[in-house]
This record gives sequence, C-alpha cells and structure tokens, in this order.
Amino acid sequence: MNCFYWIAVKIFRLYANLFFDIDVRGINYIPVHRGCVLSSNHLSYFDPLLIASFVVVPVHFFAKDELFASPIKNFFMNKFNAIPVKRGSADRTAVNRALDLLASGEIVGVFPEGGISIGDDSKDYQTGVAMLAIHSGKPILSVKLTGSRDLYRPSLFRRKRVIIEYKRPLLVSGISDGAEDKKQLRKKIMDLIENQ
Repeated sequence: MNCFYWIAVKIFRLYANLFFDIDVRGINYIPVHRGCVLSSNHLSYFDPLLIASFVVVPVHFFAKDELFASPIKNFFMNKFNAIPVKRGSADRTAVNRALDLLASGEIVGVFPEGGISIGDDSKDYQTGVAMLAIHSGKPILSVKLTGSRDLYRPSLFRRKRVIIEYKRPLLVSGISDGAEDKKQLRKKIMDLIENQ
C-alpha cells in the first residue's frame, strides 16, 4: 500500500473542501474493480489530485518526463504513481507500463490535450486515450472539470464552485472496426466522449 499517495490525496481533499464548494457528479460510474482509461480536460496542476481525491482506488496519471528531472521531483512523482512519458514521441515504455496496469485492473489517467489548456479553448486531442482503450479492451471514463483553475486562489469568504463530473464509461470495442486511420478513429472516439 502506498501510504504517501493516500496521505497526499486526503490532505488535498481537506484543502479543497475547506476553501471551495466541490460538486462531484457521477461518482458511481467509476469502475473501481476492473480498471479503465480515465480521460480528463486539463485546467490546472491541481487536476490529478482533484480527480484522485474522489476515487477510492489509486489513479496512475501520465506526466511529462520533465517533472521527474531532479531526484526530489522523481521521488514525489513516483510516490504519486505517476507514469513518465516523453511528449512528442511514441513512448513505448510509458504505453507498455500503462497497458500492464490496465491489464491488472488499475485506472490509468490521461490528459489527452497533452498539457494545461489556456483560457476556455481546448487543445487538439492526442491519440493516447483511444489507443490505450483499444489495445487494453478497457472502457474510457471521461471526466469534465470546471473551475479547477480557481484552486490556485483559496478563500474562506468567497468559496468558488469546482465541478468534477465523471461520465458513464464508454466501451470502444467495435468502434475500431474498419479501415479507419488513426486520425479518423481518434476523432470518432473523442466525439463520442464529448457528446456523452
């Protein structure tokens, strides 16, 4: 058992509930015992902790390898079950680790925009979510975050609302049939996620 992970999650949940109105929706959709590919929009550095705070099993998030650069960062990222990934390339080591975790019934978290969104405009989605779901046979659990940028500005007197919406898991079996290229397949799956 990773005590560090659970202590960090509990402390963050206490912080979030103390300073913000946290509205959690669809928590019953989380497939905690069979694993899934968790896909979320990305608004702040707090997002992994925010999402993990309301999941009763560990979530293994992909994180850019720069966050593992120093021994101290590497220690904390590993304790938080993060998976280092080299952005801008097909990182087979990261993918294989994620597939192993999914095969063991774990939850793997991906921010398919590849980084934090600036403003309200989302970035182009990467193919990772779709590929992991197809190769693992696991469902995609889509999460929509609203207001998580406000977590940088806590206030006891003007409590802002932060919404975490876990959506119904999406099975991709059958979606990948046919002679579609990766771009078409990614668009089809992401359109399904967006329209849930």
